[in-house]
Amino acid sequence: MIIKPPDSLQARLAAQRATLPATDPASEARLRGLHQHLRGLQHSANDLDAQLADGTRWALLHDLHLRIDGRSLWIDHLLINRQLDILLLASPHYGDSLSVDEQGEFFREVRGRRLGFASPLNRLHRQLALLRTWSRQLAWPYRQGGPLTPSWLFAVLLAPHADSEAPAAFAELLVRPHQLNDWLAIHTRHPERSTLDTLAHSVSVDTLRGFAQQWRDRHIGPEQAG
Repeated sequence: MIIKPPDSLQARLAAQRATLPATDPASEARLRGLHQHLRGLQHSANDLDAQLADGTRWALLHDLHLRIDGRSLWIDHLLINRQLDILLLASPHYGDSLSVDEQGEFFREVRGRRLGFASPLNRLHRQLALLRTWSRQLAWPYRQGGPLTPSWLFAVLLAPHADSEAPAAFAELLVRPHQLNDWLAIHTRHPERSTLDTLAHSVSVDTLRGFAQQWRDRHIGPEQAG
């Protein structure tokens, strides 16, 4: 179920444009880069929704902007299930072919050129560290007299038909939308293969929706970002 769709592309661009010097040549380049990123994010959100939005097992939040200790935190996709498995997905340069070398450096192919970019896995590590602390202020669901304990996961989302190449240590963290259900079944406390104890610690659909809406309610929209 979709709790938060991506923000309006035009609203995000307008908000960014308002913060940039109109006479600076670098401003247009930054806006073009943001436009490309937002287009990719919308495509990745659509691909995720096609796999998961019709069910009630997962709550989906896209393009989530939080402010934590004065820092802006942008999350491409946040998924939460009824066992409180919380998955962060980054979808950088969605549509491009990506590769990872043995040192964990990321590259993308652009018109035959191999260009490096900042590791999304490092970004996800930093996001998780912040979210673990920040999320303590949320009202967590209770079962059997105590709050449920979340399980935190992260991965990089690849476009369905983009090429990828990575050593085994990193390939496990690269997933395509059509592979996501199988990936989740392996990496989460999946109800079809779980023990009775895990099922006993599942929350209702309404409880999951209410918990996910707390995240959505803390989102800073383009009209608030300034």
